[in-house]
Amino acid sequence: MSDRCRCDRSLRLEILVDQLESIRTFLEVVRSGSVAGAAMKLAVSSVVLGRHVKALETQLGAQLFSRGTRCLSLTEVGQAYFERVLKIVNDLDECERSLASLAQQPAGNLRIVAPSFFSYRHLATYLHQYNCLYPRVRIALDLVDQPFDLINDGYDVALVDTATLASTSAIARRLWDDRLVACASPAYLDRCGTPTHPRQLASHTYIAMAARHAATDAPLLDGPEGRFELEQKPAMLVDNLDALVQMIRVGAGMGLVPRAIAQEAIAQGALNVVLPDYATQPVSISVVYPSREHLPAKVRTFIDFLVESAQNMNGKASSVALKCLAPSSHEKPALRVTPRRFSDGQHAMVSGKFRSQSPAQIA
Repeated sequence: MSDRCRCDRSLRLEILVDQLESIRTFLEVVRSGSVAGAAMKLAVSSVVLGRHVKALETQLGAQLFSRGTRCLSLTEVGQAYFERVLKIVNDLDECERSLASLAQQPAGNLRIVAPSFFSYRHLATYLHQYNCLYPRVRIALDLVDQPFDLINDGYDVALVDTATLASTSAIARRLWDDRLVACASPAYLDRCGTPTHPRQLASHTYIAMAARHAATDAPLLDGPEGRFELEQKPAMLVDNLDALVQMIRVGAGMGLVPRAIAQEAIAQGALNVVLPDYATQPVSISVVYPSREHLPAKVRTFIDFLVESAQNMNGKASSVALKCLAPSSHEKPALRVTPRRFSDGQHAMVSGKFRSQSPAQIA
């Protein structure tokens, strides 16, 4: 937008504000029956009020008050103008009161967008608990596995993998830091064998998430012997986590699954964690919203509730993760291979890639 356009818009806004002030002044003069009475009530001088009334008459090209008597009386034009603007100002005041109430009391529609894998993170429980606390908020949840625009698509908040966040103006509050672990079904491991070292993964069928595979050059596993790069190309790409987990469960191959999501399938005996000492760098999950300023109460309370719930869940998940994923004390790698180590510069470059894709401000 050009400087001239900005100046024109600013000038028009000032004119509208002045006009509204003049209208409110006019209404108070009518209610008080005199300029002096209105001036006393509004705590301004009679001269200032007189200027506002004169400005309205000049704009309308008509006289609003009959002058020459001790008390002001409305002309025919003034009476008609009073009735019309009174309704307009009352409607405006009611609108302001209603919006102020929305800003203070959680109510109205709350549009939330998240990738489909959030259905695994007890999201329904969180939403139900929040709705019990604030029944006047009507939640609309979209689970999508394609790019979305938080602002232009009209969402109030988004739950995202922070590494995929493209907006530079959004505010992000971290909820979870999760790692991906290599998983496979018992049937697949019986058929193809259980790898005991990251290098052995190259001989196994690898299934990957399409979005995350495109976002990184190659998955990196960190463990007690250093960092390893999974260089093999995926035999299959899927577009959401549900499909990934299902393909792994039926024995189609191995894949990297968020540790917290793997726990339930592990407890059911449907998945085994391969190489439990190795995992990816943490994947940061955040709740994202457009701005800190003038947040509606429904957005502010939902964000606070979600952050608190995530903190409580993280505390419980930590103890469960240790029990489910800790390797047995007698397990030792059958194959010893010198790991491919990365220099500090290369490591920084990999980490920097995620930061370059995540320019959102972290609250």
